[in-house]
Amino acid sequence: MNEIYHIPAMLRETIQGLNIQPDGLYVDVTFGGGGHSRAILQQLSEQGKLYSFDQDLDTLQNAMHQENWQFVHSNFRYLRNFMDYYGVEQIDGLLGDLGVSFHHFDCPERGFSFRFSAPLDMRMNQTGGKTAADILNSYSEEDLARVLYIKSNPIKNFCIVDAGMTDLIRPALYDAYHHIENLTAETPNDFVTYDVVGPICESSDVFIKNYGMPRTKRGDLIAFRSAGAYGEIMASGYNCRTLPQGYTTEDLV
Repeated sequence: MNEIYHIPAMLRETIQGLNIQPDGLYVDVTFGGGGHSRAILQQLSEQGKLYSFDQDLDTLQNAMHQENWQFVHSNFRYLRNFMDYYGVEQIDGLLGDLGVSFHHFDCPERGFSFRFSAPLDMRMNQTGGKTAADILNSYSEEDLARVLYIKSNPIKNFCIVDAGMTDLIRPALYDAYHHIENLTAETPNDFVTYDVVGPICESSDVFIKNYGMPRTKRGDLIAFRSAGAYGEIMASGYNCRTLPQGYTTEDLV
């Protein structure tokens, strides 16, 4: 094992936060140097189980030989697939230490560091896909700009409500509502995660982020099922008035 592959930051605090149960089932989605995984295994009994994901084959040099540990050579985007494959229905905790390791910066051939003159690889999974050099040398200027824009400005899926349709907007301002719903959805069972945004009291604001509602189109009627003295229902239309900072019409899905 390479002792300097990576040194986890705040290891003790992270493990404490997991509140590990000896017979529990845990997932480390970024195995890397294995520091977090080893610390988890130290607190598991023989009945406990740990699955460690990593798409970088270099991490295999840090493999551990324990019956209750399973290495998964894959990106954790396929977590659900592999949990189904191993017959896991529920886990007790998940840890992710996202980003690069010391190893990536210290190995010239990986292409992550400007300290070395080496091929511009920059792939976390070197078994497939284009290198950074392939992309820079083959993509058009337009395609490169699109990649850089998407990476730095992720698209926000949002719907817009017009507070001008109701004088009972304060429950939305103070989160004094039970839930939000689309009263006129054409596909009520087709749920989408939205940021619910819109102008409030002549200024733009965000009601809630990552809220699940039936798929919404322009003109739908959005209802805030509120609580307390503000009434049972307040409704707003879905339109395209002034947007909160950070939202653009190009982001509207």
